[in-house]
Amino acid sequence: LPPFVDIYNPYQYDDAAYNIASLMTRAILDDKVRLERKVDVIYATTEPSKIDTASIDAERTELNSRVNAMVKHCLDQFKDPNYLFKFVKDMAGKNEVEIVLSV
Repeated sequence: LPPFVDIYNPYQYDDAAYNIASLMTRAILDDKVRLERKVDVIYATTEPSKIDTASIDAERTELNSRVNAMVKHCLDQFKDPNYLFKFVKDMAGKNEVEIVLSV
């Protein structure tokens, strides 16, 4: 075993898992913000009859599935419940109620 591994500490990689999950979640949430800004511009500059709502809904659905996958990843990876609490606290600070409720 490498010298930095502690076989008696099952939580030794939770901090790294938390940092990775937090970064990935921020990226997904940034994509969500970009999409909503794009949608706002589309609705402001395009006639309502010419707006492709199906593609907008598809993009929203894809983003929601990415968020759900990230939440599942967090639940699978975090062995120490303190990191789940920390993750929920971060998401509550970003007003991501759906994520908080799903965790």
